[in-house]
Amino acid sequence: AWAFHFNRQHTPAKIIVQAKNNTCVIVQAVQHSYYTRLALGLGDGDNQMAIFSNIETVTPETASIILANNPNNRTVSKTKTNEYASLMAAGMWALNGQALIIDEDGALIDGQHRLHACMISGVPFQSLVVRGIPSTAKITIDRGRVRTIGDDISMAGIPYGNAIAACVSRLFQIATGNVGVNSPPAMTWDFVQRNPFIATAVKEGMKCKYGCGPGASALYFIAERRSLRHIGDKMITTLFTGEPAYHNDPFFVLRERSIAVAQKRQPLTRGMRMELEASAWDAFRNGEPRKNLKPKAFAHIEGWSLADMGGGFVNRGSLKVAA
Repeated sequence: AWAFHFNRQHTPAKIIVQAKNNTCVIVQAVQHSYYTRLALGLGDGDNQMAIFSNIETVTPETASIILANNPNNRTVSKTKTNEYASLMAAGMWALNGQALIIDEDGALIDGQHRLHACMISGVPFQSLVVRGIPSTAKITIDRGRVRTIGDDISMAGIPYGNAIAACVSRLFQIATGNVGVNSPPAMTWDFVQRNPFIATAVKEGMKCKYGCGPGASALYFIAERRSLRHIGDKMITTLFTGEPAYHNDPFFVLRERSIAVAQKRQPLTRGMRMELEASAWDAFRNGEPRKNLKPKAFAHIEGWSLADMGGGFVNRGSLKVAA
């Protein structure tokens, strides 16, 4: 490595490079200066900055070092950190060109959730790393419109993109018992690729109104996977037409309750709806009548777990996540 120790004010400045195939590759820039710009052919103007980029393998140890200089950043989201960590642990993290950004003083500007996730999962990841960005640029980062996984599904030519994303999240919530966490986008895309029937399930579920659609789509998909599609068809008919399959049909009861709360403009919470759907499904699949529905704790559907979702979902439950 070479160190350049002069700048215009004669204060220390260092750029560390490594020789690879007779080429100098910048791996760290602590401070840029007048002389280092000249040495690297970057010009000598006051308005020209030394900005360096490189694809690097970020280890948990490296992540810890970078995070040690992370002042005035936003509060870390445990949910987002755990989502990223689960993808890294599942080997589903992609090198997509989105950079870790470090400013001219060596402080982290963008990437803290990825770095925390690397430390939690214990799995290194590759990333573009950009160094030397002016610290004032922080306020311009992450200001664009977020592209959702529903957008990605639609752009792939698959109909009902947003509804499919919502259905996969509902399946994920049923499997985990956590109604407040959506399926991670990369895992959602992987699931859609492996399960083309999800589009059919969503199309059937979209027939059902009064807020019943997402749950009906998820239950219809589970019915197909459990060789119970005939029961799923009867469920959709009840929710769509309002004609009960038998006396005190649980899904007819659910439909009537959904209509009542919609008319009062007091919609059911997602958690309450999922618990009622689980209760209705348990009774309906066994042909049991229900005059009233009682919420089923944790909205668990027998025979549906993360293992049934396959792919990266399988290992998510065993990951030690942030508390």
